[in-house]
Amino acid sequence: MEITPKAMEIEYTHIKRFNLEIEKAYAIGLTAIHIHSLPY
Repeated sequence: MEITPKAMEIEYTHIKRFNLEIEKAYAIGLTAIHIHSLPY
């Protein structure tokens, strides 16, 4: 199967979106850990 520029563009968009979701989850996780580790 030949990979067309359009298919590559779609694939790239999927990967970008996937990475964004991971970064978002990571940022939320770090924030939660930071909040929970604060001394009260």
